[in-house]
Amino acid sequence: EANLFRGEYSVSVQIKALRINGTNDDSLFDYVTEFNNFMSGRGYDPLKLLPTREEVGFVFKKISEEEILPDRIKYIFMNDLGFGKTCISLLTLEELGLIEKSTKGFYKAVNGVKTNLLNSPTYKLLTERSDNCD
Repeated sequence: EANLFRGEYSVSVQIKALRINGTNDDSLFDYVTEFNNFMSGRGYDPLKLLPTREEVGFVFKKISEEEILPDRIKYIFMNDLGFGKTCISLLTLEELGLIEKSTKGFYKAVNGVKTNLLNSPTYKLLTERSDNCD
């Protein structure tokens, strides 16, 4: 947009969203919608959102390697794991106390915690719902 300040014009740009090159926009928006529907209690497809144990492990391993911002971890796994499964992985890991946010908003791993993924209310709900879809 054009701005006028003290008689001089300048141009400003606001970036509303960034995506990794090669991202399938239709797929991304589909998974964002599924995740938002899940979070708001509307209809969703649990099979699109439920990550495998290995996929949750990939997310945990990345956070164990370095403290990382929530948006950054979502971008890292956007094309491989997908937005919805990455968000569910983060929710699951937080619910289980395996990761936490630092005071600066970075995710960091919590050492010495062992648990079962089904101890996470989110993971358990999606597992039960996906079993009913088969």
